[in-house]
Amino acid sequence: MKHYLILLFLITSFGADAQMTIIRTQDTAYIVENAMYLSRPHFKGSVTEYVQNNMRYPEEAKKQNITGRVWVSFTIDTTGKAYDIKVIGKYNALLEEEALRLAKEMPLWRPAIDSVTQRPIAKATGFTVTFE
Repeated sequence: MKHYLILLFLITSFGADAQMTIIRTQDTAYIVENAMYLSRPHFKGSVTEYVQNNMRYPEEAKKQNITGRVWVSFTIDTTGKAYDIKVIGKYNALLEEEALRLAKEMPLWRPAIDSVTQRPIAKATGFTVTFE
C-alpha cells in the first residue's frame, strides 16, 4: 500500500502534462509509458502583453474592417528559440502575415524540461492573435 501511495503522489505532482499508462498488481503499480515534462515552454513575461504591445494591425485590414483570430503554432527549441512557425487554419492573408511576424520576432522562451534527463527539450506550443 505504501508503494502505491508514493507512486500516486509522484504521478499527481507532475501536473497536467503527465501522460502515462499504469499497470496495477495486487500491491504495486508500475508506470509503463512515461511522457512527462516538468514544464512546458514558458514565455518570459506575458504573451498577451507582448502581442498587444507589438501588434501592428494591417492598414488594409482596418480599411476593409477585417477582424478575426489567427492561431500560430511553433516549436521552442532547447535554447528557447521558436522554429517551424506556421498558421493553423485558413484566415485572411493580411492577418496571417502579421501574426507570423509577431511569432518570428518574439523574444526567447524558457524551454520545456525533460523529466528524466532534467535537460531542455524541444516542444510545440502556440498562441492566438486576436484582431478586433
